[in-house]
Amino acid sequence: MKKLLAFFLVPASIFAQDVKVNGNSSNPEVFKSTNTSGATQDRQAVTGLSTPLPNWGIGVHGEGGYMGVRGWANVAGGGSRFGLYGIGSGGTGTNYGTYSYAYGDGTTEKYGVYGYAAGSSGTKYGVYGITEAGGTSYGVYCNGNGAYTGSWTKISDSRTKKNIQDYSGALSKVMALNVKKYDFKRDEYPSMNLKSASEVGVIAQEVEKVLPDLVQDVAAPVPASPSKKDAVQAPTVMLKGVDYVGLVPILLQAIKEQQAQIDALKKKIGG
Repeated sequence: MKKLLAFFLVPASIFAQDVKVNGNSSNPEVFKSTNTSGATQDRQAVTGLSTPLPNWGIGVHGEGGYMGVRGWANVAGGGSRFGLYGIGSGGTGTNYGTYSYAYGDGTTEKYGVYGYAAGSSGTKYGVYGITEAGGTSYGVYCNGNGAYTGSWTKISDSRTKKNIQDYSGALSKVMALNVKKYDFKRDEYPSMNLKSASEVGVIAQEVEKVLPDLVQDVAAPVPASPSKKDAVQAPTVMLKGVDYVGLVPILLQAIKEQQAQIDALKKKIGG
């Protein structure tokens, strides 16, 4: 206790920066640290370090009536600004750069992540997801339903393509596919938030035999609880998925091939 008291009694000048501790109700800042150094490298106004091995530690804990943690980067000049920058690494389990969790009572909306980008010019991204390195990668993975307004656009510019060839034989492939009606096994896969209503679609294993390029192995993650410190890798469920969007051009080609057959028959009958 004496050491802690001595720390707060040391003049702020020893830090070469502005440091204030204030519990006064007239001042909204209980703790304030100001860094105005002109050095070009990054300087931390506040640094939290907690590594009580072999246990877990929290570097910074924020709890507020309105905002638990607020990040704001607004210095003028070139380069990028990050209001909140998170890195998760080193664990043998799942690592999260940022893990956000929203809950509460009542009928109001809850947003685990809310992204908003605004400005008078330039391109804006409300949420941008990217993955690198090998293995299975997803820029975005949605567990449960997805909805959007506007358009969902896939890049199809000729400048991004090579080995462009005509495609044929689509009709026979489409005719080999079976359309089914089914229900999902929600009880066997509770963490995946599978659709509750019946669905009409295709079976991945059947499509793979006809159109293997439209079938991919999907690593469906089991979400980790924010209250648990997983000591091992969070489990994943390996399932097969179908690229329904990729099926559309094949259906278009099948229609064209079928129409060609119809036109040929019309010409034969008419002749």
